[in-house]
Amino acid sequence: MSLSGEQQGQDVKVTVSITQNVPLDHNGSSDGSYVTFDGDNIHINVPVQATDTDGDDLDAPANVDITITDGANPSFGTDSGVTINESTDENKVIEGQIPLNVGSDEIANIA
Repeated sequence: MSLSGEQQGQDVKVTVSITQNVPLDHNGSSDGSYVTFDGDNIHINVPVQATDTDGDDLDAPANVDITITDGANPSFGTDSGVTINESTDENKVIEGQIPLNVGSDEIANIA
């Protein structure tokens, strides 16, 4: 994550950039002061302090609230089914496929 600030008159425009390099794990506790979890949402609260040209800080830091929403969960599609004829398919192996939508994260295991 990177922050940059740009003065615009008497205001400051803050730009936040986030680069996600790996899947984000949000299965732990949600009692952090800067990072919390709410279902599929990861909330990051970043206090930003600014100092003017003669050294005065803001009375209180500005809070930049960032929410990252987890993507789609994996799911099975609809099986088109197979047909077995007990008279003509005796001793044959009949195979079918169930489509799997991987979602936004890699599959860790199938049980």
